[in-house]
Amino acid sequence: MFLCESWRNKYLNNKMSILTHHFNTKYDTAPFSQIKNEDYLPAFQKGIALAKAEIDTIVNNSEKPTFENTIETLAFSGNTLDRISSIFFNMNSAETSDEMQKIAQEVSPLLTEFASKISQNEQLFSRIKKVYDEKDHYSLNEEQKMLLEETYKGFVRNGALLNDEKKEQLKNINIELSKKHKQTNTWIALFIFSTILFIVVLGLLAYTQFKSIIR
Repeated sequence: MFLCESWRNKYLNNKMSILTHHFNTKYDTAPFSQIKNEDYLPAFQKGIALAKAEIDTIVNNSEKPTFENTIETLAFSGNTLDRISSIFFNMNSAETSDEMQKIAQEVSPLLTEFASKISQNEQLFSRIKKVYDEKDHYSLNEEQKMLLEETYKGFVRNGALLNDEKKEQLKNINIELSKKHKQTNTWIALFIFSTILFIVVLGLLAYTQFKSIIR
């Protein structure tokens, strides 16, 4: 029994590795011909686990919240999950099939629940709000100010300031919507998840550009 379970875990790890690691291709482009439909679900599960660990690192940081250890670190988190999501949802849009739709129905509630947990994470939002409330104390450039502003507003729009009862209601509504609507489930998940991913995209484009300028 142990050997079977061990073999299964090794098999799944090998299958998901093509999506959860950097691609050994020119310009790091996705090797679409090597990706199978059965690779997606375990890869999403691994990507969510990695992103959660990155969020936990921010939340459990004992140092005072700063732009660098909270906003900047958050901006560069979730890259693996971002890459998997981009590949899957683009493929589902371009070359959809019954199997891809079935995977979307399984994946969308997972992403919706995870996105809700992030946007409603009180400890994480407390750190973000601390930096936001003290933004005048920082010497931020325009890109950093935009990143901070959009990060704070994104969390607020997704219920960070609601009480616990309203947060739970909002989370359950989003999850139920993603489960019940075959077409809508993808867009609900993407809409909520895009708020979190926007932080990553903005950080990668604007903040990386800023760092390259000051070097």
